[in-house]
Amino acid sequence: ALSRSLAGFASGLRYEHLPARALAAVRIGMADTVGVMLSGIDMPVSRHVLASLGTRGLKDEARIQLGTETASVADATLVNAVTTSSVVFDDVAFAGCHTSTVLMPALLAEGERIGASGKQVIQAYAAGYEAWARLAERDPDSYSSKGWHATACFGPSAVALALANLRGFDEGTTLRALGIAASMSGGITASFDTDVGPFQIGRGAAGGVLAAQLAEAGMSAPADALERSGRGMLVALSPKGAVD
Repeated sequence: ALSRSLAGFASGLRYEHLPARALAAVRIGMADTVGVMLSGIDMPVSRHVLASLGTRGLKDEARIQLGTETASVADATLVNAVTTSSVVFDDVAFAGCHTSTVLMPALLAEGERIGASGKQVIQAYAAGYEAWARLAERDPDSYSSKGWHATACFGPSAVALALANLRGFDEGTTLRALGIAASMSGGITASFDTDVGPFQIGRGAAGGVLAAQLAEAGMSAPADALERSGRGMLVALSPKGAVD
């Protein structure tokens, strides 16, 4: 099954498995996206989302916009992903997806909380990125043709798999994280050119963080959330039902 295959891949991927070209791509993607995030700090949507946090459950877990303010991993991921995508200069990959603007904020936030090494973060980024690629290639039609914002739709699943790798989850826990994240898929292209566009990207990244946390806590989830016939995430999103 697709979900279990991706969970096994993400939980088993190790740094020494990565070819040199993959390492270079991850380093470029991460560094570029940090720079893009810094350029978006003063964008209105970045300020709005940061202000919305107020004092709700603020924690000393991860830095916001690499500054002095801190928040929970999920909230820092939300703000940082919104900030990164607010200026629309971040990298673009398969199916028009903006991958690093989702993966980077979550991995830096969780990596900061647990004291992860650079190698661990690179390894986890590769796990999330590769799984995202395998999902995006399964449908010949453009998700935007049906009004889906592909980055926001696939982001939660990619982040959940990346964080599962970073945290060293076994295959079963990783599979549950993926099943939870699949339920958080969503985002519409009608939001483009408004503040909601970057917000739904940030929400997707934070959703992936929450999925990993809930899986670790023991929440149950479908083992075939991606591929279940007539009911899975890929079928639900597919513009013309041609998903493989």
